[in-house]
Amino acid sequence: MDEKWKSIWSLCIFSSLISHILSKEELNSKLIEAEKTILVGYAKKLGITYESPLGIYDYFGQILYINDTSDKVDSFIHNIEWQNAKYFVSNNLLRRMPPLYFFLDSLDEEYEHAPQYWLKCQRGLFGAITDLLREPVIREKIHVILCIRDTVFASICRTENQTKISHESHIINLHWNRNTLKYFLEKKIEKLKSCYFIKQNSNKDIFNWLGIDTIHNVTRNIDENIIDYILRHTRHTPRDVINICNSLSSLTMKIKENKALDIQKEIRLIVSSCAKEIGDELITICAKQVVVDEIPEEAGKHDFSSAYTSVDEYTKSRFIHIRTMLSECGKDHFSDSDIQNIEKKAKTIFNTDVHLTDIMWMNGMLGYVRLFEGKEIPTFYMENNSISTIMPSNYQQYVLKSYMIDALDLVDIRSIPVK
Repeated sequence: MDEKWKSIWSLCIFSSLISHILSKEELNSKLIEAEKTILVGYAKKLGITYESPLGIYDYFGQILYINDTSDKVDSFIHNIEWQNAKYFVSNNLLRRMPPLYFFLDSLDEEYEHAPQYWLKCQRGLFGAITDLLREPVIREKIHVILCIRDTVFASICRTENQTKISHESHIINLHWNRNTLKYFLEKKIEKLKSCYFIKQNSNKDIFNWLGIDTIHNVTRNIDENIIDYILRHTRHTPRDVINICNSLSSLTMKIKENKALDIQKEIRLIVSSCAKEIGDELITICAKQVVVDEIPEEAGKHDFSSAYTSVDEYTKSRFIHIRTMLSECGKDHFSDSDIQNIEKKAKTIFNTDVHLTDIMWMNGMLGYVRLFEGKEIPTFYMENNSISTIMPSNYQQYVLKSYMIDALDLVDIRSIPVK
């Protein structure tokens, strides 16, 4: 299946390239009339619209909409005119063209609707782009910049090409951790207008922004650094940090209106609310993955897999089951026997061979605790080379991310926060 996706994406890239050459004056002015005529002929034979410059993702949707069955897709991919068109463009036109850049940065928006299907689709796109590096002229002239999820990259790394991929200079791993997110947050605070700061002085830092630099954790009866407190309630992504901090910015006006306001209490309420949204979103994603795992093997042949991936009510029932099951556990830390019990209960509820803890692991909700120099170190997916989609089973303790405590209203929580 990855090869078919790779072929489709490859044709989308060339379709977009052809539409840009034919519709943009600065590009088609470099062609003689005979070349324009030949290129238009190829576009018409292949059904490529070229009246305006369309993006790669635009053609992806168009191709799949027109070729709505597997047989039609195969016929489209294996049309001999594609080879002729590619040869003509690569060997006759690109040498005179300036470098062209295509950016694909919105593919994640569809991921949660059918995670397993979309993972295969993105793997195919990754393969199509890396294939461009094999041809010198194409490599120099066509640059496709792609952002993919860490789960997709981990899936690619588990192939026989892992060593080759890990040393590929064209791949940059934008891994966010506590240190990089702390820097990101501090720089965002520095750019705020002075009116957003509770304490008015020349220093634009978190202490002057929120009026405190530590916060009391009531449940654990400990004091935490305010930045650590904010960051551990996120998925370690800039989007989560921005969402929480945008909500915290409203505190400034509240403090000005009510000097007696309990700042720490307000911060805890805001962070908890944002964390709950994050946790609920991840449970939804896990529920959709469960739905995909429940799809019968013959679904693709009979074209009824959409009954599982597009019906929200079906996914909501799985969301409720997962949320209820985890809430009933009542805690954010588990022994290896607890994990086994969760798996058994999930298989009973869903009546299928669903590996719920693996799904939770791959989505960053659940991790294991390892000992390092006498300290307990919680480790989650894509940390410390943990790229396997199967959660390690040889540890004695497992933990949920902090945002899951708020999403599940857990009471029995470990004494040390998961950062």
